[in-house]
Amino acid sequence: MRKIIQSQIPVHGHLSVILTSGDGSQRTVDLGDNTPCQAFLNALAAWSVGINNTGQNPVSPPTQFILGTGTGTPKVGDTSLFTPQAGTQTVINARTSSTNTSTLTINYNKGQLNSIFTEAGLLDNSSNLMAHLVFQSSITIQDTEAATFIWTETFNAG
Repeated sequence: MRKIIQSQIPVHGHLSVILTSGDGSQRTVDLGDNTPCQAFLNALAAWSVGINNTGQNPVSPPTQFILGTGTGTPKVGDTSLFTPQAGTQTVINARTSSTNTSTLTINYNKGQLNSIFTEAGLLDNSSNLMAHLVFQSSITIQDTEAATFIWTETFNAG
């Protein structure tokens, strides 16, 4: 799913997860495409005129990740997940950028998650929701599995 933002710049966000079991076997699950939220669009507008991450009223990139169990259709105006799951909010472990794509990596160790999840979000330092995704289908993560979520945002001139 592509969302068109200012100046016809499509933003394509995508999330997948790699689950690693106790025996080391892995399975990758494609979770779907996200909706950028207003906080993300506001940050892009601020960055485009030189407002950076420091000083008065800094603009913060996504710094946290959260999982949830809600359903619905994400919208640009969303300010939280439909049903955030307690204990799942965590810091983003790694950020990389290449050409027109940013990649965020979020790691959970074995034993940190043990539930069925249906949605995820990216948050800034102030816990503003920057992107929201309801999964194509629910995913069960057992406490015997480590989970590595990979969230990409690709920007293309339209």
